[in-house]
Amino acid sequence: MASGYDVTAQARLPFYQHINTSVSVEQYFGDSVDLFHSGTGYHNPVAVSVGLNYTPVPLVTVTAKHKQGESGVSQNDVGLKLNYRFGVPLKQQLAADEVAVSRSLRGSRYDSPERDNLPVVEYRQRKTLSVYLATPPWDLQPGETVQLKLQIRSLHGIKSLSWQGDTQALSLTSPIEANSTDGWTVIMPRWSSEAGASNRWHLSLVVEDKTGQRVSSNEIALALTEPLVRVPAEGVSWQHLP
Repeated sequence: MASGYDVTAQARLPFYQHINTSVSVEQYFGDSVDLFHSGTGYHNPVAVSVGLNYTPVPLVTVTAKHKQGESGVSQNDVGLKLNYRFGVPLKQQLAADEVAVSRSLRGSRYDSPERDNLPVVEYRQRKTLSVYLATPPWDLQPGETVQLKLQIRSLHGIKSLSWQGDTQALSLTSPIEANSTDGWTVIMPRWSSEAGASNRWHLSLVVEDKTGQRVSSNEIALALTEPLVRVPAEGVSWQHLP
């Protein structure tokens, strides 16, 4: 069920109570909401409805409604509603003069709450493509070859893999089959002692399946471990042993 709201205003002619008009605005929230009950989902759809009801006698009401969506989709509905009231003589419910009485405040006590009996549904699309990059080791050394581990689940097969990020700096190497999930490697660059150098590189992957659907993976970071530098202690002298 989709969540949302609707606001409805009704009006009728005081000198002719048989005709009733209504205007309503409704909005629901979700990524795939079927506002028109057609099987097609829309993102946070909004619709405006204009209705006209004709009640010749209290027992019968003919309804007509036009709904217009912001995406250009529209819907027309025509219906027939029976308003049978228990405890009220049938002769009185078939009298045209009783329509004005039923529209009064006293007569409206028999009215039932008006609601849309068709629920607005939000569809949840089945995930058919996903990709995940495993976290690389933390203690990487300059010149070290790192094997990238990919986890791809595709219902419709893989069309292409596209890497994003510091691919050149990491000397990204592909396997023989470019669409394979195994055999992708990088070579860690040399340590840089320059000011502002992070010695940290990032990679992510975009996968496209054979239906044209594309998804992006998580981003991984490959960082070098700072090399140890030996500094001679003060006062230490070197001499040759005899």
